[in-house]
Amino acid sequence: YPYPASSPAATTPVHSPTRSNLTLPSSPGSISEHASTPKIQRVLSEISNQRDRSIAKVKSLQKENISLRGRLHEMERYKEMCEALERERESLALSLQSSERIRKQQKELIKLLQTNSGRVVEPGAAGS
Repeated sequence: YPYPASSPAATTPVHSPTRSNLTLPSSPGSISEHASTPKIQRVLSEISNQRDRSIAKVKSLQKENISLRGRLHEMERYKEMCEALERERESLALSLQSSERIRKQQKELIKLLQTNSGRVVEPGAAGS
């Protein structure tokens, strides 16, 4: 510091770009004397309690966030499984439709063969 501690300039306000009107104490003991007043102690205690509550709340929210992220991941897995099952169901439905169409054609063909079975033409008899 450019001034000796005993000079009047030692307690004059210091002006800087980041701090304005900061006064320096004339003796190091003056800060602790002010800090020991009951009002300041009460305010410090309230601030400390508020900080502790805030820390507890943040920790609680962090745990909840982790839990919710886990549930979200699980739900995303279920969503993917449901989408895969839906695709499989659609494929099976198409397969069933195709099988039903083929079964119907086979049934019609069997019926046609049964009705024509009485009029079976011998090979070679068609040209006579």
